[in-house]
Amino acid sequence: MSAGDWRSFKVRPGNLPRRRLAAMSYLLLRYREEGLLAGLVRALENSTSENSRSVLEGSLVVAASDYWAENLDFGLPVHRSAPALLGEDRAGAIIINVLLPFAAAWGNPVLAAKAVEIYRCYPALAENAPERHVRRQLGVTRLTVNSARRQQGLLHVYKSFCAQGKCPECPLGG
Repeated sequence: MSAGDWRSFKVRPGNLPRRRLAAMSYLLLRYREEGLLAGLVRALENSTSENSRSVLEGSLVVAASDYWAENLDFGLPVHRSAPALLGEDRAGAIIINVLLPFAAAWGNPVLAAKAVEIYRCYPALAENAPERHVRRQLGVTRLTVNSARRQQGLLHVYKSFCAQGKCPECPLGG
C-alpha cells in the first residue's frame, strides 16, 4: 500500500485503518488454534435462530483493550471511552454480508440450511443512508424494515435503480 492509501481525514475513529488492522489481529489471536474460518463456522454451527445474533456477533466483537482502550490511533489519546475495535454494528454487517452468504455457498448443505434459517430471522442492523433514501421514496417506515433481509432488499433496490437513475424502470415505483 502506498502512504496515500492510509486515509484518516474525515474518518470516524472506529473506522480508522489502523484500528481495523488491530481488530483483525485480535481476531487472528482469538482463533489462532483452530483458524478464523473454522472458529466462525463453529460459532455458526453452535447458534440457533433464537440466539444467533448474540453468538455470532460475540464471535466477532473486539472490545478496545490494552493500547487501544486509551488511544484512538497512534499518538491520539481517547478523551472519553474508546469505541470497540470491532463493534456490534460492524459485526452484524460482516455476518449478513460475508459469513452467512459464504456459509450458504460453501457446499455443506447442513451449514447452508442453517445460514439461510438464521438470515431469515436476523433482526435489522443499523440504518444507513441508502436504506433511508429508499424508505422515503417508497413511503415505508422503519418499523416495516424490521429485519436484515428487508434491509438487504432495500439496498438491492437502491443499487439497481436509485443509484443508477432508473426510477421510471423501478418495479416499486409509481
